[in-house]
Amino acid sequence: MGRTLRLRKRQTSTDSFTNLSGNPKHIALVKWLKSTGWSNETKLKTGDFAITGRGVYSKINIDASDPLIELPFSCLITLATIDDDLEFKNIFRESIDQLTTGKSCGEIAFQCLLALYLVYLRHHKKFVEYIDSIPTEFTTPFFCSKQELMVLPDVIFQEVFDQNSEIKLNYGKFASVLNDKLCSCHCGDNLSVVFNLESFKWAYFVVNSRSVYIDDKAMKQMSSSSKLLKILSNKPNIALAPFLDLINHSDKVPETKPQLSIPLSALSPSSKPELTYQIYTNTNIKKNQQIFISYGTLDNTTLLSDYGFTIPNNQHDRITFTFTEMSDFYKATKIVQPNSNQKFKFIRENRLTDEMFVNRADGFSHNLMIVLTVLFVHVEHFSNLLSQVAFGDVPPFEPIEQVAGDLIEFKRKQFVKNREALENLRNLGELTESGRFAVEYVNECICLLDDVNKMKS
Repeated sequence: MGRTLRLRKRQTSTDSFTNLSGNPKHIALVKWLKSTGWSNETKLKTGDFAITGRGVYSKINIDASDPLIELPFSCLITLATIDDDLEFKNIFRESIDQLTTGKSCGEIAFQCLLALYLVYLRHHKKFVEYIDSIPTEFTTPFFCSKQELMVLPDVIFQEVFDQNSEIKLNYGKFASVLNDKLCSCHCGDNLSVVFNLESFKWAYFVVNSRSVYIDDKAMKQMSSSSKLLKILSNKPNIALAPFLDLINHSDKVPETKPQLSIPLSALSPSSKPELTYQIYTNTNIKKNQQIFISYGTLDNTTLLSDYGFTIPNNQHDRITFTFTEMSDFYKATKIVQPNSNQKFKFIRENRLTDEMFVNRADGFSHNLMIVLTVLFVHVEHFSNLLSQVAFGDVPPFEPIEQVAGDLIEFKRKQFVKNREALENLRNLGELTESGRFAVEYVNECICLLDDVNKMKS
């Protein structure tokens, strides 16, 4: 999920709000949900909040033991929804058949199949009230300008690159069957126009930022066909949940627990009319205060890349270091150490690069301390490091204290350079909304590094 469209304002101390329940799109969404059987027993309403923008509150107190929201399964968009839509499956029958045989079997990410289906729903005006409630634009770095992309931090640029690769790869698997077919809704458009790449990108980020977890075993039991399951490269464990996706994320609330109203062992395709999807927060919620749920223990890199926002002083935030960065830092220090090739080989072979990071809770991660020790502590201590890797011993911090501070400053300078380049674009009037959120991200990274540096001293 993820719906925060405005910058989170540091200077605002109270989250006052304006009621949005009179908004025509909100009225249409609630009316449609009620027609599917939603009773809204917890009296949820939407508001425009000073800190987060659009969010959700309740007109009553909600007990920790009660579900925050209980939605009829029929209003969710899931694998079962796609499997039941014969018209959609007929459009892509040729692709589905190709992708269920031979080497092509299991090549489509479920997120991308759900995105493709969302493009279909929007064009064919199905789930209209829900789709009208979804933003038409997103603030993720993917939508930064080319100028902004060139000056983003490397970790964010890599996320954008990976997203773009997944989008084009999965879109291409279906695009080949579209060129010579006309849309079945009598609009006269070629299917390649309806299912164009730009629409698919929009839908991809709808799913990326607004989907909720659902048990994939339940989805498999409720799907009447196994053909769609054969084309998937991952589990069909996400769904789109109207109204629920208006609730914002916080790093301060406990993990949100979803569940279905019918036990897994009793589920079948015939269960759909009675089935509901429930969310429990396990916390007491006061009326007229914004409700938050947890999307998971997400750092700001993930929040920005997938949802388009960051959280100031995010307790789950961390800054990672790559093998390349450590190599560059090693060279920049100009500290001559014997056996440097052997040391870097040791780091690679023991996969110490997997969890190199700093955060506010622990300062330097175990692997990062090991790597700094391997690279910069005198060689006579080198042989003892194998046992520290094998048994999880934490090396003493004192021998690497100075170089650890230098590493923080090395990384900080990179972020400062990113910020200066983005601010130059702002001064030229060329910073997009996505770019503004990227600046917030860089500022948060610098704040985290400063906090870690204070912990060290």
